[in-house]
Amino acid sequence: MKTPMLSEHFSFDELTGCDKHPALADKNRLEASVFTFKLSELCHKLLEPVRAQFGPVVVTSGYRCPALNAAVGGVETSQHAAAEAADFIVPGRDLVDVFEWIRGAGLDFGQVILEPGWIHVSLGEPYREAGKCGQALIYNGKNYRNA
Repeated sequence: MKTPMLSEHFSFDELTGCDKHPALADKNRLEASVFTFKLSELCHKLLEPVRAQFGPVVVTSGYRCPALNAAVGGVETSQHAAAEAADFIVPGRDLVDVFEWIRGAGLDFGQVILEPGWIHVSLGEPYREAGKCGQALIYNGKNYRNA
């Protein structure tokens, strides 16, 4: 069975996968089914522009049901748990370059975080308070700092 597409280049399965916790995959996808609109918006507004600029994007974490979010150590208020965030890499590209491009590209993001080994990006308004949108952070594995 062909996986449904959320946008031209991103599938539902890609945004709801959980390779490190395969026992939770079916539960995660079932619970994600009510969030297809938000997942599609995440793809169209944030991931597709990154792909257009840099080439293929590999999503390492998208939607996380409460059980998966707990299994990966996510905070309860994570936008991942509301289908509003994704973590990704761009193979062959320097993450700092991708992060800086997102910051300056005029994308409507809530947060962009340069993490050790990936980038986290989340939807902005109306899913995140206006005063907390456009936040760019760098995380070194222990502390966050403004970029």
